[in-house]
Amino acid sequence: MGLGRGRALGDEGAAVSKGSSYARIARRQRQLVEAYGSTCWRCGREVPTQDVWLDFVIPRERGGRNTLANLRPAHRLCADAARAAIKGEVDRG
Repeated sequence: MGLGRGRALGDEGAAVSKGSSYARIARRQRQLVEAYGSTCWRCGREVPTQDVWLDFVIPRERGGRNTLANLRPAHRLCADAARAAIKGEVDRG
């Protein structure tokens, strides 16, 4: 799963090399929580820090960039529901 699909932090991240994909995602998640806290931007409820998923404000399917300014913390289910709705719009085209 790539960064655009969201990721959650995990304990195994400490054992992964600094340049690995997982380490980059974990680093981005920490930056996101530092910048925006750990409240899901979609539902407004608290997300345990280890469960924070990266969610795009402007989806990549619509030209959104993979930058901290375009990412917000979310629950996995909230991010998945939003992604499914966007996919349905794209499929109907």
